Amino acid sequence: MNSYSENTKIDGSHLRANWHRPLEGGGDISLQADYDHTLRQAALFTEKRDTCNLDFQHRFRWGERHELVWGMGYLTTRDNMSSNGSLIALTPPSDTLSLPSAFVQDERRVVGRPPAGDDWHQV
Repeated sequence: MNSYSENTKIDGSHLRANWHRPLEGGGDISLQADYDHTLRQAALFTEKRDTCNLDFQHRFRWGERHELVWGMGYLTTRDNMSSNGSLIALTPPSDTLSLPSAFVQDERRVVGRPPAGDDWHQV
């Protein structure tokens, strides 16, 4: 009897690029891009998938106590599914999904004595 892995072919590749630049006065900007390709051939179906992801971040100080980070991203993935026989039907055989994203984060330094019983470090 053959196992599942002996009847399934899985192949793929991945590429990542990073770029980072320090800014005057502190802070930085960064950009990351990813590309991923997978191929899976099983007994009943074949799946091909390509995924691209792009992320941007900007970090900087705001005032004496705040460090802000904001960013944006975009992910898109496209698949192509096909049946390897007449037992199953895949509808739709191909699809593309996209997901934009954004965020803002504020890290604030706390100054002064911590409340009694708390384990904060004094800044």
